[in-house]
Amino acid sequence: MRNLVFLHGWGMDSSCWAGVQERLSGNFDIHCADLPGHGKSPDAKDWVGALSAAHPFEVDLVGWSLGGQVALEWAARFPGQVRSLVLVATTPSFVKRRDWELAMEEGVFMGFCRNFRENRPDAMKRFLHLQSSGGSSRIFRMLQKIAPQQFDLEGLEHGLELLGRYDLREAARGFSQEALVLHGTCDSLIPFTAGKWLCANMKKARLVGIEGAAHAPHLSDPEVCANAMRDFYDGR
Repeated sequence: MRNLVFLHGWGMDSSCWAGVQERLSGNFDIHCADLPGHGKSPDAKDWVGALSAAHPFEVDLVGWSLGGQVALEWAARFPGQVRSLVLVATTPSFVKRRDWELAMEEGVFMGFCRNFRENRPDAMKRFLHLQSSGGSSRIFRMLQKIAPQQFDLEGLEHGLELLGRYDLREAARGFSQEALVLHGTCDSLIPFTAGKWLCANMKKARLVGIEGAAHAPHLSDPEVCANAMRDFYDGR
């Protein structure tokens, strides 16, 4: 039976996957991993090293947003451990670079980081709005309901540092196993074109665009995501 390890996004915890996981239960060994410094997991200097050591077996990684980026780094560093990838609303680079325009302006990102240090409640609320922007208003309420109330500040700051630093284009190009890219067509935080880029540049990737979904398609459309994942795993 496959070991599915679910990795959530920045500022959330593993509970965000409940809707997808309950639809896949019974067919897979499901592992609910909190990123270091999130949920019940203490922060670590080496997130991928800590996650890999905590799951010492062959894994099929499912990552959302920052979790998808962590999954890509995990696959690059420990390719023999990672059997496949499902990347949900994921980009190889969250901020714009000289040759990467499908992302947030660096100045906007740095402004968010400053706001987070100065006014964390406002920054977290703003981030929930960004994730739901482009989709149904009910997604903001869902995100509010599941967003953790207690935070490990070092873990969140480390996560922001990773979001600003990660450029995983070469890691994506080097991944030789099969991958599924799930991306909302109305994602205002990470554009659908970033998902298209991943599909076009990974050797064995397929793209499923989720119509009308914003940055959290696993929350807005858990049945669609679960069915796409089931088809992906059944076809391998």
